Amino acid sequence: MRSSHRLLLALTGIILIGAILRLINVSDMFFFGYDQARDIHEVYEMVTLPKLKIVGPGTDIPGLFSGPLFYYLLAVPYALSRFNPNSAVLLLILINLSGIPLLYYFGKKIEGRIVGIIAAILWAISFEQANFSRFLSNPSFLSITAIILFLGLYVFCIEKKWWGLPLSIIGFGLGTQLDFYLVYLIIAYPIFYFLFKPTLKRKTILWSFLCGALLFSTFVIAEIKFKFIGTSSFIKYLFTHQSQGISFQLPLLLNSFNKSLHNALFNLPGYWPVVLFGIALIVFIWLSKDKKKRLFLLLWVLSTTPLFVFKGTNIVGGNFVHSTIQPAITLIFSVLIGHIIKLKYNILGISIVIAIVVGNMSLFVKDGFRSSFVLGHQNMLHFQQKELVDYTYKKADGKPFSICSVSDPLFINGIWSALYKLYGERKYGYMPSWAGPPQLQSKTFLLPDTKHVPLRFLIVEPSFNYPSHLPQITEYSENKISQEIEEKQFGGLRIQMRQLLPEEKQNQQKLEEQYEQILRSDDRYKCYFAY
Repeated sequence: MRSSHRLLLALTGIILIGAILRLINVSDMFFFGYDQARDIHEVYEMVTLPKLKIVGPGTDIPGLFSGPLFYYLLAVPYALSRFNPNSAVLLLILINLSGIPLLYYFGKKIEGRIVGIIAAILWAISFEQANFSRFLSNPSFLSITAIILFLGLYVFCIEKKWWGLPLSIIGFGLGTQLDFYLVYLIIAYPIFYFLFKPTLKRKTILWSFLCGALLFSTFVIAEIKFKFIGTSSFIKYLFTHQSQGISFQLPLLLNSFNKSLHNALFNLPGYWPVVLFGIALIVFIWLSKDKKKRLFLLLWVLSTTPLFVFKGTNIVGGNFVHSTIQPAITLIFSVLIGHIIKLKYNILGISIVIAIVVGNMSLFVKDGFRSSFVLGHQNMLHFQQKELVDYTYKKADGKPFSICSVSDPLFINGIWSALYKLYGERKYGYMPSWAGPPQLQSKTFLLPDTKHVPLRFLIVEPSFNYPSHLPQITEYSENKISQEIEEKQFGGLRIQMRQLLPEEKQNQQKLEEQYEQILRSDDRYKCYFAY
């Protein structure tokens, strides 16, 4: 068998292993929260009305949005599957698997085939990447777009080939379209140009400009249409954080980096992952003879550091903040192991790879191959949500009922609107009404409970951002107008089946004074006050 055939067979096997790890137990085994429900509502409008989008998911900065590319990507599997989220997750898995041949190609360019194969293996078995592949949200693509961005920079800066810069701009544009926070990587271009001094030819500039103009055109159109609200919001955000002062948040950086290393390479307790990475980095610098390649990978792996300068940013608290440097970490370890093997320490090199594989496999087994907790904010999975919906219909037995949810954001019914419309109605033929506050700023399929149907359900989502005392206050206020019949638990989700009290018996119960004071000052804690 030719070496090229053996290589193709090996890569195919690695991709197959990566696919198996991502597909085991995948059906409904993913996080489906507010963002996922918001996105499915938006795509539903695109497909059914149809209504084209020029802005995408919102960011943590009010008035600033990512590009619409994510919605157009989701539109295909959603339209073909009648809006089954499982189809969208399969698309995400397929895109994540593309990291295997991309990192093989990158590793081969840096140090040869052995390094490429090692990089492909580490990406395939990464527990963190398996989680990213099932995370039904726009940040899940960032590691792949980062590979394209820095691969292009490598080709342009190290190999001095003109087409590298347009390729990098494509990666940068795709990443920014999918999550606007990636715009900070614009600083990489002047830094890499100054350090590596590649030649800028006319066609390089032309093709780079055309690629950038195409991928950033939606931002320009949106800014003109909405009177530059995104630009003004971004400038206001920068000045606000500058006024709060600038200080490098080293503990936060180390903590988030350590967590990322734990889930991607080392299943070790405490700060051992970051310590081990520090040791590996020192050895990598010592063994690497090519200064340009060494500097390139070091700059890449340090590229998230500027995000930890400003205080109070939500980005650095997220679990995907280091997703853009995971490929760099993978390549650094692959190069290091490749050097060890080249020095004839084959057993040591292979042992390191096996140790990383075993560590990641133990995380998969411990997690029950759910691959959902690294990025999910709350302890609820899609299959548990569907079980809860089934429970309400079975209890209703064909009769009308209403629901309200203690959720994050508070009393926003997006999750349950999507589930009852796209799952419940198709299976049982009708939908409940909504007994909570009006949904003035979010899309919903649920009509208000103006008839005050007797059977109602109070859904309490696992706590994330809302106050810990909120469910108790809501239940106490609900006791004034309805009687609890039964309570059930579905994972982290809790649901109460309730019966509306006769009108003459409503509001007779005196609540605890501490709750009365809160309710008098803020009636948002009441589910059933609006109708």
